[in-house]
Amino acid sequence: MDKVFKDFANFINSELSEKGIRLLMGIFQSENLFPRFKEEFAGKKMHDAQIGGLMHHTTKMLKIAKILVENEPRMLQIEGFTDLLYLGISLHDIGKVYEMKLGVYQPNSFVTHRTLGTEMIAKYKDLICQLYNETFYYHILAIINGHHGEYGERPQTLLAYIIHLIDMLEANTTGAFDRIENKEFSNRAGLNAVLVNGANLVI
Repeated sequence: MDKVFKDFANFINSELSEKGIRLLMGIFQSENLFPRFKEEFAGKKMHDAQIGGLMHHTTKMLKIAKILVENEPRMLQIEGFTDLLYLGISLHDIGKVYEMKLGVYQPNSFVTHRTLGTEMIAKYKDLICQLYNETFYYHILAIINGHHGEYGERPQTLLAYIIHLIDMLEANTTGAFDRIENKEFSNRAGLNAVLVNGANLVI
């Protein structure tokens, strides 16, 4: 957990603008989110269903996003794009700290972490508009609401769609390796998937 948190903090401090850091740290500190963010599961049974899973899932998504930015320079030509991308990823699942408690769904979880995250971010509309603008605020909400794609509300913006794809890639990759380790994965021939030479090749 300490290593993952260090990775997360280093990423935020190096990739976000000064006002992006101010916004994210302001929200996390005001809501006392750090303890919950560091310990909460990313899911009950799916990817990163373990202590620290939410932070781990988020950090892995940030690293994937940085590679996309490096491979698509047009992203850098849009003012505020990378701040919105990295803030959106950092906040897309933040409602899980209210939806679950160490992987156990809470009584209000029927509204899902997307609604709970939106409800929390709404308290910081003035701060977001002050640092960026109202459109930026609504883009954050669109990301939180649309990051599940076909499994929830469809993405309505480019950033929500990109973050949905990153979310699915990271979750499905982690989930596949989880199933392999638990011997729950099979190929088309019905044979158990195996790791060759430790973890170098999956067949």
